[in-house]
Amino acid sequence: MKYEEVREIDNWLDPELTSYLSDVFLNQLPHYFVERSRKEGSKMYSHDFHHSDIMIGYIIKKIEKEFDYDINFSRIYFNIQHPTMEGMWHVDSKLIKNAGHTVMLMMTPDDKDGAFFYRPDSENDQYQRKIHYKQNKLLIFPAEMEHYGSPFKSKPRITLVFKTLKANVQDEPNGPFYEE
Repeated sequence: MKYEEVREIDNWLDPELTSYLSDVFLNQLPHYFVERSRKEGSKMYSHDFHHSDIMIGYIIKKIEKEFDYDINFSRIYFNIQHPTMEGMWHVDSKLIKNAGHTVMLMMTPDDKDGAFFYRPDSENDQYQRKIHYKQNKLLIFPAEMEHYGSPFKSKPRITLVFKTLKANVQDEPNGPFYEE
């Protein structure tokens, strides 16, 4: 299946706000060594947010304007990926029936590497595309698209991630998740 292209929006938030949040995420908010792209992958740090967080609420309102349909948010968090914490190919929609898009904001100042890789065609795993990391760049891509992020060479790479669900989708008795 061929997917729509990844949407890239440069300078999405106020640059001072992006820098401020990047510093807060790295140095002030607790983050936990629990995040993995896949079970067998290396761990990364993460911190989950609640929708009621004031700054997250503001960012949610901005994100909603980027869509032409109603969305809900299933998870909001930041990842901190230190050098040598390699990402692995994965999808964000595993077991979720009404998964929409993943929205990712690149938070930290640029460094060497740190690119975002994705496979625009699920039937051709040899074909991949690369998006260079740039602070304050917003990416929007289908949750079922395979992707991963490579670490920076010399400092932490931080991304703020919003996983969306398509709103107004009728849930079945099992809820929004597929049975394994």
